[in-house]
Amino acid sequence: MNGVPWWFFDRLKDGKGPLESLDPGGRIAKAIPTERVVGCVVHLAASTPEPGLISHNMGRKLIIGEPGGRNGERTSRLGTALAKAGFEVIQSTFIEKDFWVKLLGNVSFNPVSALTGSSADRLIADRHVKAYMVEIMREVLAIGPRGRRGRRDRP
Repeated sequence: MNGVPWWFFDRLKDGKGPLESLDPGGRIAKAIPTERVVGCVVHLAASTPEPGLISHNMGRKLIIGEPGGRNGERTSRLGTALAKAGFEVIQSTFIEKDFWVKLLGNVSFNPVSALTGSSADRLIADRHVKAYMVEIMREVLAIGPRGRRGRRDRP
């Protein structure tokens, strides 16, 4: 899944409550309570060059953490297992922020890349396109977990 998970606001002190649009009727939350969640933000590129074939193109970073920042033994064990499997694992104490940062990149780069057919390095190299994407990022930051002045960036 790419984007904001259904449990995103569950542990934030000024949370907005359940995301009905992502979990209509709370069906997922009932099946997978937030206490059982370990979130993961994936930073790698993969593609499907043909049906049934997955190609790992670059990156291996995984950011893991429990909602609300109280990582326990299971998160530590998961991190160890993922590291043994060859991933670069970072344990976050504020996984909600890490999701938002990833979303910030997705919202600004992905549509522009899709529309232009350009890679990220080429988008950044063009000062006009870069300025446009920075404006998109500013708008996303304005509505995100740290957007309003005086808001804490911690759960």
